[in-house]
Amino acid sequence: MKTVAILLMLSLVTGCATTQRQEFTADLQKLRGDPQQTAVKVFGEPNKTVRNGGGASLYWLKVRVEDYAGPSNIRTITEQDGKRIVSETYGMKMKQHRYDCIVKIDVDTASVIQNAEVIGDVRGCEPETPGK
Repeated sequence: MKTVAILLMLSLVTGCATTQRQEFTADLQKLRGDPQQTAVKVFGEPNKTVRNGGGASLYWLKVRVEDYAGPSNIRTITEQDGKRIVSETYGMKMKQHRYDCIVKIDVDTASVIQNAEVIGDVRGCEPETPGK
């Protein structure tokens, strides 16, 4: 039963991530036909530019880190009078999720956007929202 619940949870999370990826990719595709400067206005200066046959591939690395409180369980095993004594401590600990995302945009010789895609975890590309 526990395995079924975990699989169900993973499928829901994967579904959400897939929907986010599809929506973000669709938004990126709207940049097709726009000048390269449009992407620079949206994402800032690219982290890397690779020239290829007159055109170029532009890359933006986006990283988002979220702090959260997660469980922290410590199990200690000691011996006393030849007997093993197991003690467990349950608590909370600050942890982090790190989302790495790369936006790749291909431009032609006239610096017009031909293709745009997201590589990695799309949640890293989401803008920061106040309070998070």
